[in-house]
Amino acid sequence: MMEYIKREIKTEKISPPEDYECIQVSINSWQHLVVRFFSTRNPNKDIVVVFDAIATEHIIDYIKNYLKGRI
Repeated sequence: MMEYIKREIKTEKISPPEDYECIQVSINSWQHLVVRFFSTRNPNKDIVVVFDAIATEHIIDYIKNYLKGRI
């Protein structure tokens, strides 16, 4: 099955409900960081946050710098 997702650039503060017991972090095919909050009890209510290329680069650089010398 193929899904079509309407893409909007907007800023919105979100607080995932407590029943979202799973978090998935990945890099999509455009090399953008994706964070997905979901629940196995309610699989149709995912919250997906996709960071743009610049934000992804900053986050990855921050993590690399943070981990230097720690591992």
